[in-house]
Amino acid sequence: MPYPSQISRETVLEKALDLLEIGGVENLSLNKLAAELGVKAPSLYRYFNSKAELLKAINMATVESLVETMRSAAVGEDPVETAQAMTRAYREFAKKHPASYSLAFGTLPEEMQPDHMYMEALALPLQAVMSKIVGHEDSLPMLRGVWALVHGFVMLEISEQFRRGGSVDEAFEKAVRSYIHGWKQGRADGAARPRSHQNSASRRSG
Repeated sequence: MPYPSQISRETVLEKALDLLEIGGVENLSLNKLAAELGVKAPSLYRYFNSKAELLKAINMATVESLVETMRSAAVGEDPVETAQAMTRAYREFAKKHPASYSLAFGTLPEEMQPDHMYMEALALPLQAVMSKIVGHEDSLPMLRGVWALVHGFVMLEISEQFRRGGSVDEAFEKAVRSYIHGWKQGRADGAARPRSHQNSASRRSG
């Protein structure tokens, strides 16, 4: 039996993403998706065996799009400015795709989680920039901290929790900038401290 020619895995996934953003994951079903595509629900089983499989594909597509967004922002020679541009791009992506972002980075059953390589592809470019700022040894903890900061900020933002006035854009920029400069200052202090101790020891021995 021939399959409907007007759909493909890509068109099914694109429509599913559209429906997710419009109505949330609770209102996304294979039956509704099939109706929107103008086909019978069994036609979708060629591409996705279950809603869980569809949601995993959505999550991987979301992370992949976010990876491309951040890579596009990773330009320039100054690693601090690059890091700020990448976090800014991350935030804008989450604001533009709140439902799919919340789904991909929420608490998921294992069968719906993006494959590990997708998350690595997301983390590594930003960690490489962090390495230029604080060195390889501290790049992972710095990455984890800024990721937690940005993710927490955007989750509060897309759930409309910032209601006390002031510029949310300015708050985000200041938070990220302060975090990065705190790490830079800590690294500078750490580099200076051994020399200070050595000089003090020399004076005492003299």
